[in-house]
Amino acid sequence: MADWYDKFKKDLAASEGVRGRSNAIEGGGSTRGFGITSIPKALKSILIAKGLKADTMSDRDLFNELVDWHRDQVVKTFGKSAYDKLPTSVKGAAIDLHYNLGSLS
Repeated sequence: MADWYDKFKKDLAASEGVRGRSNAIEGGGSTRGFGITSIPKALKSILIAKGLKADTMSDRDLFNELVDWHRDQVVKTFGKSAYDKLPTSVKGAAIDLHYNLGSLS
């Protein structure tokens, strides 16, 4: 994993906050730590294949799996070759958007 990605994940964790809330800042329902409000079905399937359950994972472990999953979705959207050529700031922005919106479209 690239150093920029480790720093990105730390910065994202800090901006999302490690504690859950009964009411999300954006409004609506509750949130787990790290701003986790939903877990994509595709990620749940991957976790099950690894012998994990999102509902019983720590927020930090789930956050790491979730960010990695969103990064993988961004890579698929751009294509690996194009993604690799992007500046790290653009990679981070795209992953952050995907994490918070669920897609880039």
